[in-house]
Amino acid sequence: MKVITYIALIVSIVALGVSIFAIVNSPTETELSQGIQGPTGLQGEQGSPGISGYEIVTQESESIEAGSNGAVIVACPVGKKLLGGGCDFIGWSGYEFTLGQSNPEGNSWYCEGSHSSESNIDPVKLKAFAICANVNE
Repeated sequence: MKVITYIALIVSIVALGVSIFAIVNSPTETELSQGIQGPTGLQGEQGSPGISGYEIVTQESESIEAGSNGAVIVACPVGKKLLGGGCDFIGWSGYEFTLGQSNPEGNSWYCEGSHSSESNIDPVKLKAFAICANVNE
């Protein structure tokens, strides 16, 4: 049993010595420095054209009275494509309003909502916005 213990001890010491040798003899930062520059590579392919002329176009609805519904649509200018959009209520002060629809319709953004509060007599408006740009394909 003592022989096996001594062999295990010797193997552990040798393994530790190899690990220390590897750490001590690892290359330094100076030895791993940048080599000489190689030749210039070939020209890459032309990238896709992308987008330009980004703008946000807005449109407000007519006033929406208490207990009524309203809608508004805003279109992108001719030649530009719709990238996204959204809706917001204007003139509200914590009363109940419901946004029924907020979605693209062709090259436009459509908003529909209701002024569901019977207790607030102040009218509100819906504001639609469309995010538009020139898209080169």
